[in-house]
Amino acid sequence: MTRPLSHIRVLDLTRVLAGPWAAQTLADLGAEVIKIERPGTGDDTRAWGPPWWLDREGRETRESAYFLSVNRGKKPPGHSAEVLAQPYRVFRRFSLT
Repeated sequence: MTRPLSHIRVLDLTRVLAGPWAAQTLADLGAEVIKIERPGTGDDTRAWGPPWWLDREGRETRESAYFLSVNRGKKPPGHSAEVLAQPYRVFRRFSLT
């Protein structure tokens, strides 16, 4: 089954709580979401733990479970996009009808 936003590519520049969750929702609806993080340090929520992600041997990593959960389904940079998700700005509006 084709998901409703499968024809849309989103560039996600958001960080901390609402923005990443909104972009995750777009990914869940089928959009291709490309996650861009701050150079050097990345998204603040990478350090929001515990709980931490566990590696294959069951040891804690430095990746927070929260960061990984709200960024599931997102891709690294290297693509163009039709939508830019950035806090406090709307760059393009879509009709989903």
